[in-house]
Amino acid sequence: MSATTGYYVAGDSWLHRRNPLTKLIALALVLLMTFLLPPLILPILIVVLLVVAWTAGLLRPTLRALRIPALSPGWQASFRGLLDGTAGSGNAGLTEQSTGNRVGCR
Repeated sequence: MSATTGYYVAGDSWLHRRNPLTKLIALALVLLMTFLLPPLILPILIVVLLVVAWTAGLLRPTLRALRIPALSPGWQASFRGLLDGTAGSGNAGLTEQSTGNRVGCR
């Protein structure tokens, strides 16, 4: 299996043998579920998708694709700081400001 992302790789699993229309409908349903389901159900959806990838023999390429950094290190540090809640970390434009000395705001 090729490590290159974005190129067609022939496969012979049950998922590869499905009709393309069936796979497109399944993709549309998964995308719809990510927006309509409550956030507590989303980890279950992720586990189901990983099990499907595993049974189709696609788990290793799927996990390899998840390791690709989508954000620059600066953005990653900013979001990590916001999630950790440490003072002075994260995006400077999103940190709490002091209530005194506001210019132009009344």
